[in-house]
Amino acid sequence: MSRFSLNYLGIFFIIISLLSFFNIIYSYYFNLYLNIYTYIFTLFISLIIGAIAGTLSVVGYVYIQPYLKKKLKLHDTCGVHNLHGMPGILGGISGFISASVVSDSLYGDSIQHPTHLFP
Repeated sequence: MSRFSLNYLGIFFIIISLLSFFNIIYSYYFNLYLNIYTYIFTLFISLIIGAIAGTLSVVGYVYIQPYLKKKLKLHDTCGVHNLHGMPGILGGISGFISASVVSDSLYGDSIQHPTHLFP
């Protein structure tokens, strides 16, 4: 592994650690007592959704963009449709699904009354 890869990997893990720390502090402050299994499950689901979004972006660039250019005469010069559009729609759908299946036992009244979360 090159030195650049190791530095990049180290910075990535530091950022993940900081975000996890702030998530734990946030959960404690708002009395959202979540166990470690919830964090691990959330991490793996996020990684899976990110991998699917990356794959979707590449498939859009390789297969869908030439199809749109040939059949519909639609040319995306910057690849915005592939890079932001399709993964963004996937993220919106996965956010909708995760928000709709959350239980009251996990967040309590704070999910019904967002003024508790956002004063």
